[in-house]
Amino acid sequence: MTNYDLLGPMLTALIGTFVVLVGAALLSFWKREAGRRIATWIAPGVGFWAGGYLVKGWPPIPPVEASGWIFWAVGIVALVGSLVPRSPVWGRLLGAGGAMGILLYLILQPLIGREWQGLAVWGWLGGLWLFGLAAWFMLANSREAPRAWVPLLLLLLATVFLSVLLMLGGTASYAQYGLAWAGVIAGAGLGSLLMGRGFSPDPRPAPFLVAIPWVGFLISAHFFSDLSAAASLLAWASLLSLVFPWLPKVKSRGGVWILVGQIAWIILAFGVAIVVTHQAAGPGYDF
Repeated sequence: MTNYDLLGPMLTALIGTFVVLVGAALLSFWKREAGRRIATWIAPGVGFWAGGYLVKGWPPIPPVEASGWIFWAVGIVALVGSLVPRSPVWGRLLGAGGAMGILLYLILQPLIGREWQGLAVWGWLGGLWLFGLAAWFMLANSREAPRAWVPLLLLLLATVFLSVLLMLGGTASYAQYGLAWAGVIAGAGLGSLLMGRGFSPDPRPAPFLVAIPWVGFLISAHFFSDLSAAASLLAWASLLSLVFPWLPKVKSRGGVWILVGQIAWIILAFGVAIVVTHQAAGPGYDF
């Protein structure tokens, strides 16, 4: 795999996301709500599709692989999310829960009726559904941060590590898609730093849109590749760093120390996950 195979999706996604964010910022002077929706939903969706296209082109409809379902899900959710008006908490929970359940069913349908039967189907789907909703909750909590660049920095670091983990898990295309999503986060961060809140609407992608590739690729890499359950859970646990600032015993500490602790937690979680995955791959694995 060449450097272009790895950096191409990431840089393309970064540029695509940033260009749409600039358009959203300009539109927000005229129609602020429209600018907000484009920045939150359309920009990350366009960025991911632009970078993801370089991985495998347009997946067939219906997809034949789990990655195809995730690719189309990002686009559909981005479009629907940009059209639906703001909802109360219960409305967002209902929407996220329903969409996550549908996505998991589509990804895992090859196992239903074969590997899983009877109550096992509902047990697995229910457990993984909670796994996905918990990730969405942690991502949604990060939007309460006073500085937009902090959660974006943490997500960028975690998503790059996620791509490395997916590569070690045996699926190069998942790693490339992960780097495309890292490009989306980097593009949003660039928009946050260069434009600022006074000029641009919040550049952070919608939490559920972030949860789709994160949860989707972790689950797919475990059930359809060589990523262990322990490594998947450790990667998921890295998102706990996003809720650190709201823990009672952490609030009293300075902002810099909280950020250092969040970064350290991400490095620790992925460090252990990568070591476990690399050891499971065997000494002959060529990364």
